[in-house]
Amino acid sequence: MDLCLSSTASVFYDALVVAGGTACAQALSQDGAALHFVLETYKHSKLACTLNEVAELLASLGMRLQPERGCALNIPTPGVILADGHTAQEAEIASELIAALITGRHWGRMKVDAVPA
Repeated sequence: MDLCLSSTASVFYDALVVAGGTACAQALSQDGAALHFVLETYKHSKLACTLNEVAELLASLGMRLQPERGCALNIPTPGVILADGHTAQEAEIASELIAALITGRHWGRMKVDAVPA
């Protein structure tokens, strides 16, 4: 599906996976449409997976979801996967993603009401 971020909404998707990289994290942190998309995904209790440096983006949005040091995969609240693509195996990340997608919505997520989306 080819859509422009500024003309679509997270409600049309079941999950969000944000690729890593310092440049990606910096670009996303300066893009209001991208930040809203991430916040809306979280608020609607959908799967959100970040890779590498992009995990810091969630913290910058007020979601105190810091990855545990030395751990390749972190699940700080239901349906949020913080993956270190440098140390986690692709199959391990894929397995967590599939399991979270099968669950559907992740209603036990913390601080959903505080998210401005």
